[in-house]
Amino acid sequence: MAIGLRSEEIVERIQPDTDLVGVTCMFSQDWPEIRRMITLVRRRFPGIPIVAGGSHITATLGFTLDSTPEIDACAIGQNLLQHRQESRLAKSLEDLAHRVRHHRAGLHAKRARATV
Repeated sequence: MAIGLRSEEIVERIQPDTDLVGVTCMFSQDWPEIRRMITLVRRRFPGIPIVAGGSHITATLGFTLDSTPEIDACAIGQNLLQHRQESRLAKSLEDLAHRVRHHRAGLHAKRARATV
């Protein structure tokens, strides 16, 4: 069961001059459809970087990058995109996407951890 727009309808609404596509997946049960939508985005826009984020992505970073080559980068932890300055972020993500595409070694962000 789906509520709202179908993945195809969402992809149709993406403008051709888009610089970056950000996708969030908060819940793991949504991942199969989100992944299908990401594949549709990549087919329609092969040159636009795709960044995934959300709780599911943060929890399954390695699996996500290994199993979904259409994703160029992952924003994990706190939402990177809410603090963006568009031109600098777009350039940084373009550089990041290039590195991830060519190395596929995974992308890990340093996160504060409690010390005991």
